Amino acid sequence: MAKQHSARFLALVEEARKRVPELSIEEVKAKLERGESFRLIDVREGEETAVVLYCGGGFRSALAGDNLKRMGYKKVWSMWGGWRAWSEAGFPSEK
Repeated sequence: MAKQHSARFLALVEEARKRVPELSIEEVKAKLERGESFRLIDVREGEETAVVLYCGGGFRSALAGDNLKRMGYKKVWSMWGGWRAWSEAGFPSEK
């Protein structure tokens, strides 16, 4: 059975859909088959998923985290300083 969402949540979704371009599942599959570089990020139910967001300096991750919180996510953090601070600190990373 499909989950029932609140009217407030659905209103946020409709506003976001006006601003965020969408791809069909077939278009995403084609991108994968062509070997295009992109991140496929799981944003299913908030209670299922602890999320630490990062960007270059912590600004966009704070904005994204705020929106996830508005969607009902509880376990959301933004890494202040972002990837730049992580790299400058010499912390490990993978290529």
